[in-house]
Amino acid sequence: MDSNPIKDLEIIAHVLTIAKTHEITTKEALNLYINQLELEVEQKKVQKTNLSSTLKERLSPDKWELLMSYVRNYPA
Repeated sequence: MDSNPIKDLEIIAHVLTIAKTHEITTKEALNLYINQLELEVEQKKVQKTNLSSTLKERLSPDKWELLMSYVRNYPA
């Protein structure tokens, strides 16, 4: 993963703001920030699954298998 110093500073500033606003330690604020990120990742996974299910419902079985064959052979 590439390092982005500007993004790192934004995260640090955000975590420090959380700590100051809620009058908690920086460690607690960092834990809250990490938990928030994990929740967002889980929500995106659920959305992807829902999109896949919706697409599968809309396509005929033959077209779905054709699409899956394409995806398996060309993952990029």
